[in-house]
Amino acid sequence: MTQVQLVNSFLSFLGTTKQPTSLKFLNELIKAHQEKVKEPIHLSNMKELISRSNDWHTSPVLKKIQIFGYIDGIPTSINDNVLKRYFQGKKREQIITSFELNYWITERFCVDKEIYERAIEIFNEKSSNRILQTSSLISLG
Repeated sequence: MTQVQLVNSFLSFLGTTKQPTSLKFLNELIKAHQEKVKEPIHLSNMKELISRSNDWHTSPVLKKIQIFGYIDGIPTSINDNVLKRYFQGKKREQIITSFELNYWITERFCVDKEIYERAIEIFNEKSSNRILQTSSLISLG
C-alpha cells in the first residue's frame, strides 16, 4: 500500500476526505484521531485480561490447537484435523488426512513446521498437566 493510499484509508477511517497541507495535515490527523479515540487503553489496564487469556487452567482459547487465517480471501480454520472454510453464509467442513493437514499448515497457512510441532509438544505437555491436576482435584474432592 502506498503512502497516499494509507493516508486516504486513515482519513476514510476518521470519516474525512479533507487533505490538509504538510504541518497542518499532521495536526489535523492527530486532532481527528484524538476525537475518535476518546480514552486510550493503557497496557497496564490490560494486564489482568492478558494474564487470564494465557492461563492454561481457565482460558477457552487454550483448550485445543487452532489455526485461523484468510486463505484466498476466505476465512479458514483448522482444528482436530477438521478444515473449516466460511463462505458467505455457508460453512464447509472437511476431515483431512495427516498429509493434507501438513499441506494446509505449511503451504496454505505458511506456518513453519518446526514451530508448529513445538507448539503441539507444549500444548500436549500443558494439557496433560491440566488433566493430571484436574483428576487430582477430583480424587481429593
